[in-house]
Amino acid sequence: MPFSRRLIFLLCSWIPAGLIYFAAAFGTGSAWIVPETKIDLVIPFNPKGIWLYLLFYLFIPFTFFKANKLSLKPMSLAFFASAFISGILFFTFPSTIIYPAVELSDLSSEVMNFVAQTDTPLNCCPSLHGSLITICSIGLWQRGKRIRNLITLCITFIMFYAIIQTRRHLFFDLGAGIMLGSFSYWVSCVLLKRTKVFVAEF
Repeated sequence: MPFSRRLIFLLCSWIPAGLIYFAAAFGTGSAWIVPETKIDLVIPFNPKGIWLYLLFYLFIPFTFFKANKLSLKPMSLAFFASAFISGILFFTFPSTIIYPAVELSDLSSEVMNFVAQTDTPLNCCPSLHGSLITICSIGLWQRGKRIRNLITLCITFIMFYAIIQTRRHLFFDLGAGIMLGSFSYWVSCVLLKRTKVFVAEF
């Protein structure tokens, strides 16, 4: 598939998701505070994890340029579905977490603080980052490509770890995002009558 078409898929998928994500900043009402779990407690907050967190912004375009072309439509539809469902929840049931203070002592903490300042605080559950990463991971998965699949899985878990480590999300809302992303991809495959592609990749 030509680069230009893949770029169109990327822009038409990511831009609407981003707009819905940041639109949550205009939400009103009291927010539910996502509780910490035992898993969150064993992953200490560390601003240095921000560099792994930012892999998200490379992983998304990489996926759209490298995934099997049959995965692009399900991925695009799943992006929109996840963002739409998340947006409804962000406005009707706003959620947040107790963000730790960032001590500005080095470059990592400066970047961490910048990300925190530009983020919106009322769109934690479900984690849209978790949803989109999950969709891309499924889209990259290919039967018979063991090394590629293993690398994809490792990068995915590294980003999930960094999301909790930097306290952009907690295990509860990250898990909700992962489930939403998985569900959205499956529904997209069904709607596009590409269930065979979904099954074949696993």
